[in-house]
Amino acid sequence: MNNRFTLVSDDTGDGDPVVMIHGLGGSSNTFEALMPELAAYRCVRPDMPGAARTGLPHARLTLDVIVDLVADWMQATGLERCHLLGHSMGTLVCQKLAETRPELVTSMVLFGALTEPPDAARKGLLDRAAGVRKNGMDGVADQISKATLAPETHRENPVGAAFVRESLMRQPPEGYAQNCEALSGAKAAHWRKIKAPVLLVTGEHDPVAPVSMARLLNENIEGSEIRIIPGCGHWTPIERPRDCANAAREFLQRHRI
Repeated sequence: MNNRFTLVSDDTGDGDPVVMIHGLGGSSNTFEALMPELAAYRCVRPDMPGAARTGLPHARLTLDVIVDLVADWMQATGLERCHLLGHSMGTLVCQKLAETRPELVTSMVLFGALTEPPDAARKGLLDRAAGVRKNGMDGVADQISKATLAPETHRENPVGAAFVRESLMRQPPEGYAQNCEALSGAKAAHWRKIKAPVLLVTGEHDPVAPVSMARLLNENIEGSEIRIIPGCGHWTPIERPRDCANAAREFLQRHRI
């Protein structure tokens, strides 16, 4: 692994540090609408390996490689203990960090939390990676944004829907493809080993991380809490930013570093 590899990030505010880890097709901007409500914290929002402004490391991406890169970057940035906010694939990174590097994690807020892909989804992710390498991001951006946002979002929040589509369209194809492959090979964390307080926030209409998945995590992560957001799909921080920000702020206030 290249020890000089780093994540391009936005670092704003003071107070307890909160590291925000976006998911597949996202960027640091995934959490932009939450920032006003979290102004009391030092919010550090990296672009993950292969996404937006951050390039790819020499090592091919796997979930374990990503977790190691994030842990090394956190320590190099002086983030030796912090809160984690994750979305989608980013929640897998958060869970693995809490399992394997518990000294780094005070608490976690997980939006659209994942377990591990079922077999059909693993194949679909590999097919998507191949398609992106061949044809670029345009078709994927249309397909994913239409399939993963709630009907209410398309109807009532067209700017948010357009934001998701734009976020997908602007992903570097090779970086997105490698992240698809990393997610395809991902295994669930050992949930019983997670001791940090956890808040699970899931959209009522999330087709990627459905309510049943959140309940499974809630049953297996000791002391975790769950919040279901009505009229919301998979892109929770973008579709319902006020609900997400309020839930995160209230939870973080109860779990100071």
